[in-house]
Amino acid sequence: MHIKPGEFFGIIGKVGCGKSSLVSAIAGELYRTKGANYTHGSISYVGQTAWLQNATMRENIIFGTPYDEQKY
Repeated sequence: MHIKPGEFFGIIGKVGCGKSSLVSAIAGELYRTKGANYTHGSISYVGQTAWLQNATMRENIIFGTPYDEQKY
């Protein structure tokens, strides 16, 4: 994989397909058994963490906005 300086890219895929592992390997946080990793500049990674409020399902869906039956 080669990403040119200044390019923006995203990694998408199904759950459990290795997206986070690929980013961890690029960032040097995953043990490598072979190959090389060259990075220039800064790398950012924002992992997704699922969470729910300690509230009802409705409150988790509307998230503090007024209840609108049509939208709900």
